[in-house]
Amino acid sequence: MRHAGRARESQSRRCVAPRAGAPYTDTVRPRCQPAPRTNEERFAMISGISRRKKRKLKSDINVVPYIDVMLVLLIIFMVTAPLLTLSTDVSLPSSRAKSLESKQDPVVVVVAADGKLALQLPKGKPQPMDVAALQAQLAAIVAQDKDARVVVAGDRAAPYQKIMDAIGVLKQAKVEKVGLISDSGGTAGSDAR
Repeated sequence: MRHAGRARESQSRRCVAPRAGAPYTDTVRPRCQPAPRTNEERFAMISGISRRKKRKLKSDINVVPYIDVMLVLLIIFMVTAPLLTLSTDVSLPSSRAKSLESKQDPVVVVVAADGKLALQLPKGKPQPMDVAALQAQLAAIVAQDKDARVVVAGDRAAPYQKIMDAIGVLKQAKVEKVGLISDSGGTAGSDAR
């Protein structure tokens, strides 16, 4: 019985010689394949086409893209790290100064909402005047006191160009100290009453 089983086993296997050009040694032995059982298997063996085995699903995660991303991030950090240390910390001085209080009241150039100019001397009322008269009056004030302070009080509804024209008149009159007056704590959209 044992010999009959081996005979069937040897008949069902077909030995294949090693590839052409491969050296034949004692370690290289012919490969034995099972003999084809169906016509499809015979055709596949004759034509060299073998039946594909079902592929198993890979449960491994492909980490190559993650490694690529990490290398790019590493390069970015290596390039930007030296740039972050170029800044210098500076200890700025502190000041206990309060708002400036002047011993004398400033001269005020008033720009009305319609763009008309007026000059208000200290402790006086605004006097409307044209550009030439305003420039002459300011030149006379600067001639008396070179450190005279002049401020521009522009109405909220006054065109910006009219306020800039008033500052231009001050420059032509050689006024060195120019300031602007604004409402303290007021908002741009509300009316101050």
